[in-house]
Amino acid sequence: MKSATTISIIALVASLPCRVRAVEQLLPGRMLTMRAAASGSQRTLFVARSTAIVAPTRGGPDDPTVVGATLALRAASGESAAFDLPASNWSVNAAGTAYKFRNPSAPGGPSTVKMALVKDHATVRLGARATGITLDEPSQGSIAVIFTSGTLRYCALFGGTIVRDQPGRFTAKNAPPPASCQGTTTTTSTVPTTTTTTTSTTTTTIGPPAICGDGTIGPGEQCDPPGSACGQDPCGADCTCPCDFLDPSVCLHPFPNDYFTVADPTTDTGRRVHLALAGMPRNASQKPIDPTDYNLNDGFSPGASMVLRVPGVDLGVTGAAPITDVERSLDADAPIVLVNTSTLAHHLFWAEIDSNASSEGTRAVIIRPAVNLVENTRYIVALRRMKDSGGALIPPNPVFVAYRDGTITTDPATEARRPHMEDLFATLAAAGVGRSDLYLAWDFTVASRRNISERLLFVRDDGFARLGAAAPTFVVSQIDDGGGAGVDDKIFRRVTGTFLVERYVSSPSPGARFVLGPDGLPLHQPTPQQASFICNIPRAALASAIATAAPGRASIYGHGL
Repeated sequence: MKSATTISIIALVASLPCRVRAVEQLLPGRMLTMRAAASGSQRTLFVARSTAIVAPTRGGPDDPTVVGATLALRAASGESAAFDLPASNWSVNAAGTAYKFRNPSAPGGPSTVKMALVKDHATVRLGARATGITLDEPSQGSIAVIFTSGTLRYCALFGGTIVRDQPGRFTAKNAPPPASCQGTTTTTSTVPTTTTTTTSTTTTTIGPPAICGDGTIGPGEQCDPPGSACGQDPCGADCTCPCDFLDPSVCLHPFPNDYFTVADPTTDTGRRVHLALAGMPRNASQKPIDPTDYNLNDGFSPGASMVLRVPGVDLGVTGAAPITDVERSLDADAPIVLVNTSTLAHHLFWAEIDSNASSEGTRAVIIRPAVNLVENTRYIVALRRMKDSGGALIPPNPVFVAYRDGTITTDPATEARRPHMEDLFATLAAAGVGRSDLYLAWDFTVASRRNISERLLFVRDDGFARLGAAAPTFVVSQIDDGGGAGVDDKIFRRVTGTFLVERYVSSPSPGARFVLGPDGLPLHQPTPQQASFICNIPRAALASAIATAAPGRASIYGHGL
């Protein structure tokens, strides 16, 4: 299980179309070399050269400095792997013809990839400090390489001129272009089981690799019916659906949502968050939030508010529980209910309209738990009889109506989700909530306690173990006692300084991220981090006319502890 911080994203403002098709560039592979040494070190180098290579358009939907990129490997042995190259580590030259990815900390930092280059009419190359696949079979046979940035996909298949193919080593050169990117998919039916191992940047699937558009939700996929918004070409090996069609008004609505997770038997909850970069909220420069760290979680925050869009709703007329009467949320006929699927109990909350929305078109309904949700537990959110200010019922999304009323559609994406929706309706019925008047219903899983706390607990325990019985190194930079008269009527002396603490993040500067090891736990860094302190000595600790001086007991407080 991989530990991670929990998610708290309230302002989800990205609104993106999901139905796009990939632009395939079929490349002659100059070289692919992979090595997994007995010492544990791993290397992957991929090089393709062609004057036909077209780089992404700078600032466009395929610009890796905006959307990032992934490299997928698929072996005939039945293994596949995907390497994330987050947007934060990409740069582009002034002409917009050469994109470079740099991560000197690899295999640490945000990716196991150390470098990558996409140069217009010249080359696509990548070097990683990992192989992703085990290389422990007698032979790999062939290995496909798919480099994806937005809707651009560069594909190569190394299976012709193989220089070395043995346990721990694979080297191939001068591969001709494949017939298609789908042609780079290699499968096997001889592997009987599937096991998934996830690190912070690499996903390895042992068993038949996921094939996008084959109509089967494979390992690491959220959805895969042909013709769906995330089916067929745009998905690559790691199918991801940026938006949920149950609430098409805003991408990532409704949130939190198990639609944005995948099954993962290695986690405590059995699920793993799988947000797509294309669906993440964007800043004023249209750069999306990097979902890498969020995607280490096995669920969502126990304190997360639920967010969705209900156009024109008046919560007062609807009768939703306000902050002044949260107990109404437990009424049997409450228009909004939050159901614990393990106990079927209704959870206490209040609902309100977002008062900070910039326009009515983006104004959200926010459902806030009055007490934290239970860790490692799935919840269903159900809304019914939503009304506008005049008391008229607001019609639901037609897709949800088709689920609610049992109307079969001709859309494969809709029908692939129907069994899950029927399970939701059955659970709601057992909790006393009928389906006939539902406006919307969805579910989400709360992260496990271990996932929420494991990384920080490890830092605490490892840091104290390294410190032992010693005090941290410190420097006093200033002592203020008011010239002997004291600082004020409460504080006699104020001591300011710095001290050194063990470091587990990528740099001592703000904005640093955890450096994670293969087990998902933070790696201790060789140089410490400087922290500041202020020590206030109160007058109460001094001798006075009514008391003698006594040792004072330290009290520690501060923001961000």
